[in-house]
This record gives sequence, structure tokens and C-alpha cells, in this order.
Amino acid sequence: MDTVTARIEDFLQHLQLERGLSDNTVQAYRTDLAAMQQSCRVKDVTGYTPSVIATYFTGLSKLGRKPATLARKISSIKHFFEYLKQTGVIRDNPAHVYAAPRIARYHPDYLSPEEIESIIKAVDPKSVSAARDRAVIELLYGCGLRLSELIDLRPRDIELEAGFVRVTGKGSKQRLVPLGRFAGDAVVACLDSRPREADSDSTPLILNRFGKKFSRVGLWQVVKK
Repeated sequence: MDTVTARIEDFLQHLQLERGLSDNTVQAYRTDLAAMQQSCRVKDVTGYTPSVIATYFTGLSKLGRKPATLARKISSIKHFFEYLKQTGVIRDNPAHVYAAPRIARYHPDYLSPEEIESIIKAVDPKSVSAARDRAVIELLYGCGLRLSELIDLRPRDIELEAGFVRVTGKGSKQRLVPLGRFAGDAVVACLDSRPREADSDSTPLILNRFGKKFSRVGLWQVVKK
């Protein structure tokens, strides 16, 4: 086992055991780091220079990778090298200068950005359900979730630190969706507003006024309002 493979395994164990990240999130890190390792073919972590990392990211861009994919890969690689720096394995993080590409908020063809903004602003900030309603709109809009996916979304599916939402779609297939700043802030506010008895990772994130799971019709009424 070369030192790069060993260091990656150490990092993944750190994510799972010490930081308690989910299996799916750890697997996403594994996939991204393995792809970097295979492409760069560097046998020792000290061989990853800013030049090597720059060449790798440039190659990804030329392959036409989507901004969301690039954002995840950059985040994974930066976290890996920052861990190595903090543990004294390397002196500097060779990927520290890179920032994730901006992920544009999704604009449906049938609504203009101005119309979307007006919907978001229509949430009454004085309402007892303001934080929840804002999270509903931001997650549907900013993350492109379906109503059914949002209904079943639970706090344990949200990786705030990593900036992703684990969504279970049709056929029980899971995918990772980038969580933008606006949606992330709305999720935090929603979690803070939930009643104490609902403070459980297994309870749906979005609850009706009775503290129960929404129906499709009920959640659509929130959006319609």
C-alpha cells in the first residue's frame, strides 16, 4: 500500500469515526480522492504540489464537469489535504487557493428570477411557520427537490458542513445535491424553530402545524400560499 492510499484511508476513518459523517458522504469523499489518486499517479502525499493539483483541476474543467461536480471534488480534496496539514503530515495545503465554482440557483423556465424572489419574499417573517416555509421554498428552488423528496427529507440527510443533501428519489435511488448558502441558512433556521419534541434525526425536517409529516397536498398548499 503506497502512502497516498494509506493517508486516504486514515482520513476516511477520521471522517467516519471522529466526525460522524454518514456512510454515503464518506463514500463520496472516497470516490473523489480515488479519482484524484488515479489521475495524478503520485506515490507520496508530499508529492502533491500546487502545480499537480492545478493540472488535475484544469483537466476536470476541460472534461466539461458540471459546477456542482467540481465543487464537490474541490471540497473533498481541500478537506483531505487540510487534514494532512493539521496532523503534521504535510506543511502546506496544495489546494488551499482553490474555491468551489459558484453554483447558480436553479431558474425554472416558466418563472423568472424576479418572480422566484417575490415568492421567497412573500413568506411572512412574523408567522410562526416563517422559518419552515422559507426552508420549503429554498430547498425546492435552490436544490431542485420534488415535493415528495422534500416531504421525506430528514435532518440526518443534510450534511451542512460538507454542503450537500442526500436525496432519496424515485426507485429509492439516492443522490447527493449541493446545498447552497441560502438553502443552508434556511435549513439551520428551520431546525432551530422546530419544537423540542421533534428534535430527532428520524423526524422529517418539514413538519405541519401538528408536528407531523406533511402530505403532498398539504405541502403544496404551503407553496401555493
